[in-house]
This record gives sequence, structure tokens and C-alpha cells, in this order.
Amino acid sequence: QPEAYGTVSVRNGTMKLANVDNEITGIDGDLIFSGQQGDFQSRINMGKGSAGLAAKVNWSGHELTNYKAAVQLDGLDVRSEYIRGPLNGELYIAERDGLPTLIG
Repeated sequence: QPEAYGTVSVRNGTMKLANVDNEITGIDGDLIFSGQQGDFQSRINMGKGSAGLAAKVNWSGHELTNYKAAVQLDGLDVRSEYIRGPLNGELYIAERDGLPTLIG
């Protein structure tokens, strides 16, 4: 069974997305592998707002056995042709009846 161990971290990173006018800044995140599980946690800033992200996946062999993710938006200042911030809210992804489901 494939297993992974270790940590990948980013501190004070910056990212520019195509078709988004402003940058994502202050990226702090950790991806931690512990056997057959991966955990991800991150904070980001856009303009005067921020977002927190968290996710967990488990696998056995070559199949996902569990996954969930959460995003919390706190005045996230997105500026693009399609979306204008500030954005506030909470979104979750979890498995329901065998399908990935967006809740929020």
C-alpha cells in the first residue's frame, strides 16, 4: 500500500492567478503526510480580506477512502471580471451518498 511521510510548508508566499486582477499574498500553509493520510492547512490574504483553508484525505491502496475540505472567507477581496469581493462565508466539501458534495 502506498504511504507518504513528511511535510511541505510555504511561508509568506505570493501567487498571481490568470484573470484575477489582484494577488494572493501572505500565503502560509502546511501539507503533512502521515502514512495513508494527508492534512492541509493554510491562510491567505487578498486585499484587506483573508481566507482559511483546511483539508484531509485518506487512502488505502490506490483508492481514496475519505476526504473533506473547508474554506472560510472573511472579506476576501477578489477582483476579476466574474467576481468582485469582499467575499464572506463558509464552504465545505464532503462525501455524501458516494458523491463529493459542496455545502455552505
